[in-house]
Amino acid sequence: LGIGQDAILMTPIQMANIAAIIANRGYYKLPHIIKKINNIPAIEINKDFNTKKYCSIEPKYFKPVIYGMQTAVEGKYGTAPKAKISDITICGKTGTAQNPHGDDHSIFIAFSPKNNPQIAIAVYVENGGWGSDIAAPIASLCIEKYINRSIDLRREIDLIEEIARLIGYDLFDEIIPNPLIPGKLSSHQTAIRNLKNSFIYAGFNEVLTYSL
Repeated sequence: LGIGQDAILMTPIQMANIAAIIANRGYYKLPHIIKKINNIPAIEINKDFNTKKYCSIEPKYFKPVIYGMQTAVEGKYGTAPKAKISDITICGKTGTAQNPHGDDHSIFIAFSPKNNPQIAIAVYVENGGWGSDIAAPIASLCIEKYINRSIDLRREIDLIEEIARLIGYDLFDEIIPNPLIPGKLSSHQTAIRNLKNSFIYAGFNEVLTYSL
């Protein structure tokens, strides 16, 4: 289903795997959580870890899907503008799972870059609301860290403050100066500390990344 509600049950790892299949235009590799055992690479322990497994959909059909996912992040009317990164192309899909027992769950799957992808990700935030508001920016920060090995400080603080505002959490427990002013990095550390607290508060408990 693209839009709608039905009796579909998916685990986060299955959703991350779907993102990987789209990113690779039709194939995936067996998800695994180890790199080495006793200094022996995982792919030597199990050759199946590095075997391409193809789905039944022809590669040509992934082009419009990928275009739509890119537009979701970068397009004028896209649902995930908060996931956009200036120097990285992210293709994603927002989701909002209705919850009869409380606030809806926030969902976002994505992969990046668009060409020669390196990472696929699925983010689930229990009771987080719209996928565009909470899950998408979290995924964006994870992707930026994975690809660039660092996160732009200004962007990080802006997203942290926005997420905290949306969940109604008082991010800063004291008045602190601009984190970009030299010598004032302690404020950034305070923000990160309180961000972790806000993650726990909001139930941010499912972030799965998939190296491609």
